[in-house]
Amino acid sequence: LQLNVPPNKDGLLEDSDVERVKEFGSWVKRTFSGTNLLSKAVSFSQRNNEIAGCFDPGNPDNTLDNDQTTFWTPYKDDPHVITFWVDTQKLTVCKGDSYYVTIMENIAFGQVIANHTIQIRSVNDESMSEWETIATGTTVGYKRIHPVNLLENINRDGVQLRIIITKTVLNAKPQLTNVALHKDADTYSTTCRTLPTKAYK
Repeated sequence: LQLNVPPNKDGLLEDSDVERVKEFGSWVKRTFSGTNLLSKAVSFSQRNNEIAGCFDPGNPDNTLDNDQTTFWTPYKDDPHVITFWVDTQKLTVCKGDSYYVTIMENIAFGQVIANHTIQIRSVNDESMSEWETIATGTTVGYKRIHPVNLLENINRDGVQLRIIITKTVLNAKPQLTNVALHKDADTYSTTCRTLPTKAYK
């Protein structure tokens, strides 16, 4: 993150710059320190198979527990894709609000993700729509933040959200410690959309 706040000729930061940086820091804390909306809305993930209470690294729920010591990584022959079923009855999306998807790598293992894509699609009892890309990026590292447009994608019976790791350094297996959805703390809701849906279990 480059703020471009240079010192003045006296080697000091201007008061106006300091105040603006403080405002920015306050916004970051209010927006990203709050509740992970996915933790409330995910009703079923791609794999949900804790074995006898043991840690299962292939379980995507490990990315929703707010625990930096747990992580998701694909099984030996699985593609580098993590998928969540989102219960839209538990996810209210409002016109005028801004949303962000954040992804965090297991830095203790190293930064290995080189390219990734976030996609969403609708799900109902009869069919599934085509996947729609809502964000793309290169490296992730400690944390990558993507602004996303959800209002056009949430008017559905149910939603699937997936992250595709399309390239890693030296073909290493990726490890994600956290996937989150946050609402901008300073946007103002006008029209909200919460839709009845079945819990996909």
